[in-house]
Amino acid sequence: MHILQNKTLLLATLLSGSTLYSASNKVQDALEATEDAIVDTARATQKKAAEEAQKAKDFLASTAAKAERALAEKKAEQKRAQAARKIKKAAADTADAANEKVKAVAQETKEAVVSAAEKVKETIHKKTR
Repeated sequence: MHILQNKTLLLATLLSGSTLYSASNKVQDALEATEDAIVDTARATQKKAAEEAQKAKDFLASTAAKAERALAEKKAEQKRAQAARKIKKAAADTADAANEKVKAVAQETKEAVVSAAEKVKETIHKKTR
């Protein structure tokens, strides 16, 4: 009976070791699955963070480009306004000069008419004497 007990004990030990080995494999598989899930989550998080960073970078680049265009447009508008002021001043100066010339010509014409009238008056006066 002692041999039978030893065989039973040996068989029980073997079954117990097999159960432990199987349980160990299940734990190992579960750990590997958990590790894979953690790695997948980390990769997805990294990808999402990179996408968000790219969106922010694109937004900043777009905003900077818009600001540069707006600044260039503002500078161009300032140049146009300055040119318009110069043209307006030149036109006013030209109008003033033309008015002065018209006044001078009018004065000369007036003096010529007065002089001619005096000559006609003198001529008539001489002929009537």
